[in-house]
Order: sequence, then structure tokens, then C-alpha cells
Amino acid sequence: MERSRAAAEKLFAKVDGDSRFVTAFPPELDLVIFAPRAASVSEASAISRKLFDTAAKQNLYLAVVELPTAFFRPHLAGMKVDRETIACVRCTLMKPEHLDWLDRIWQRLELAYAAATQA
Repeated sequence: MERSRAAAEKLFAKVDGDSRFVTAFPPELDLVIFAPRAASVSEASAISRKLFDTAAKQNLYLAVVELPTAFFRPHLAGMKVDRETIACVRCTLMKPEHLDWLDRIWQRLELAYAAATQA
């Protein structure tokens, strides 16, 4: 469990430090939850769903979860809060090997994000 938590902390640090994403809270165990930064919560939610689909094509299996926008404030600064919930991406790092695979996971996430945000 220690390696899984360490992987989640490292992935959270990458996501939290990247201006393309917003985070709600640091992981307590092996879950990292985030959403794409966008002009509005509705747009971010749509991109989250696309990111879920495009990540699967990169063999990166994520989940989508709807959470209250209140969990993300003040991180939503600059985003129009036009819904009470935001569709977020959830990444579960439950295998000890995920710590070793973190660079590959991040690369696949970046490729999936690029595909999800193409015009």
C-alpha cells in the first residue's frame, strides 16, 4: 500500500503543478482526482469525458466521477461555475508497480489530454 500511495502522491504533484488541470484535494490513499481546466465547469466536464475515452485508447484506464464544484474551490478561479457538479477524472494507482510506471502513465495522460482537447 505504501508504494501505491507514493505513486498517487507523485501523480498528484504532477497534475497539481500543471496549469491544464485543477485538483480538489491531495490523495489519502491511492486515488488521484482532477479535472481539466476550461472556460467553464460544463466545458471541463465534457473534456473529462473525452479524456476518459482517449486515455483508454492509450491503454490508460481511468474513471469519471461527478463531484460537487465546492470540492474544487478556490482552484476553479477563472472558470465559470455554471453547474453544481463537475465531471472529474479518477486515477486509481492500486498496484505497487504503478510507482515504477509513473512516467509512462504521465506520458499517456498527456497524449490522451492532447487528443481530448483537439478542436
